[in-house]
Amino acid sequence: MIRVAICDDQELYRDQIREILQSHFAEQSLQLFIYETLEALEQARTIADFDVFILDVEMQEHRNGIDYGIELREQNQQAIIIFITSHSEYALYGYDAYPLQYLVKPIDSGKLVQVFQYALQKLTKRVLFMKFTIDYLKESLNLYDIVYFERRSFRTIIHLVDESEYSVRESIKSIYTRMPVEDIFIRANQSILLNMDFIDRIEREEKTTSKKYSILLSNGQKHSLSRACYSAFIDNMSRRWI
Repeated sequence: MIRVAICDDQELYRDQIREILQSHFAEQSLQLFIYETLEALEQARTIADFDVFILDVEMQEHRNGIDYGIELREQNQQAIIIFITSHSEYALYGYDAYPLQYLVKPIDSGKLVQVFQYALQKLTKRVLFMKFTIDYLKESLNLYDIVYFERRSFRTIIHLVDESEYSVRESIKSIYTRMPVEDIFIRANQSILLNMDFIDRIEREEKTTSKKYSILLSNGQKHSLSRACYSAFIDNMSRRWI
């Protein structure tokens, strides 16, 4: 899921941006979050951060969108920032925020679509490599390309987004402990470790008397969610789905 924060103090532009993104990127796994103030956006970020920020420059607050963008960049080096402004001269400022683009109001639909497509391209090129021992050789794999890890007997199968697979002897517990960051993968059950970017939703199994849940991935695959992992899974995923 790609989390997009839209912050503008004018309802007209908030609605316009949302409608453009929803109509042109319906097939993308986007979650759009709308905020009227930077304060509300900042509060939401204490629960879960965003991948893309579309910020109005002229906010009626003690700080403007550029000031906030600079602070945001210091906190999140990977975030994509797009500024919206009524005055083209603002494009001369705010480079410390390293924005992807400035868009001038009134918003041109075609231009916004073009810029957002570029943003998606940048997001899909995220890289974070980790070494695995595969056939007695050290291989580096991009964690963002791994859909899930699956434990089979005494081996762990690494399933990649291109549907290729690698087999390693290392346990899922050991792999998870070695990961350089903790917010990419989550346990579904004792045998499955999922990349949260590929999780679409969870659903309750209808033909059972007890509460059993399955996790559906964006590629259509389904994995069971164990009772032992349920609370941690809901807690972590709710921060991304809020």
